[in-house]
Amino acid sequence: MARLVKWVFTLAFIAAIALGASWAAAFYRAGALIGTNTDAFPTRQVTLAYRGTDRLPGKPIAWVFTYTPTKLPGVRVARIFVSPTGTVIATEPRDLPARIDAWAKAQIP
Repeated sequence: MARLVKWVFTLAFIAAIALGASWAAAFYRAGALIGTNTDAFPTRQVTLAYRGTDRLPGKPIAWVFTYTPTKLPGVRVARIFVSPTGTVIATEPRDLPARIDAWAKAQIP
């Protein structure tokens, strides 16, 4: 019985480390996409769509970074979808990187 408990705790520990590493990779990729423009995205919500996200074709498993409200013109809600391995799958709106760059250039006096 003690072996079983030790085995279960070991697996739970390994799963927690894998989940943390996945979150860190996704957080890094989303941050790299946004850059240092934290003024444009004051509030962030991060969720793991482990059953798949309905917003993308094929319902991939993804970390969903939702920023609302944004200061980008014409964008109320921005979403970044990142795979568990740290690859950016999609953004909403699709041209989010271009809009971020345009907003950042407009902020330069």
